[in-house]
Amino acid sequence: MGQWAIFRNPYSKVMRCTARAARAAVLAAVAGVAALAQVASATEARVLSPQDIEVVTRVLQFVTPETTNTATVAILFDPQRPGSQSQADTLAAAVPPRAPDSRISLQAKTMPVTALNLEGVSIALMTPGLTDHHQVISAAAAGRRVITVSGDKACAEAQHCVFSVSTVPYVNLWFSRAAARAAGLRFSPALLMLVKKV
Repeated sequence: MGQWAIFRNPYSKVMRCTARAARAAVLAAVAGVAALAQVASATEARVLSPQDIEVVTRVLQFVTPETTNTATVAILFDPQRPGSQSQADTLAAAVPPRAPDSRISLQAKTMPVTALNLEGVSIALMTPGLTDHHQVISAAAAGRRVITVSGDKACAEAQHCVFSVSTVPYVNLWFSRAAARAAGLRFSPALLMLVKKV
């Protein structure tokens, strides 16, 4: 029995070590999945990029009837959310002076969601973290021909944004027909062939 005990104890230790290693591997895998989930969540709430803005401002030339020679781009932010106004300022600086491939001049301004006034605005770009305000923004844009835009696909899916946009790794433009109709917008068939309807 004693000899069996000599062989059994080392074997048990090996098994215990193997079990601990397996548990550690499982925990590491779970942690990795959690980290990926956090990255995905952060991506959903990302800031619009200059490339996103370029894509969106190109949409102006497809609005029917045509947009006037000057278009106001409002960047909406939440003054209660840390960093939101800074993000809005950065987006405003990224708006080009003219819409690509058109004669439409662009004028950017920042606007807090606590003082929405979309009269005369052609495009309303949303900073991240405005999910709780999407419905209010949509209501403010109703009938004013405002192209509301978010980097969060869920905004278009909920019919609160006319467009949700992403240009990484390739261009995706999600279009809500219901939101466009509520805003009083119509687009040429050439654009509607390119967008993804939600």
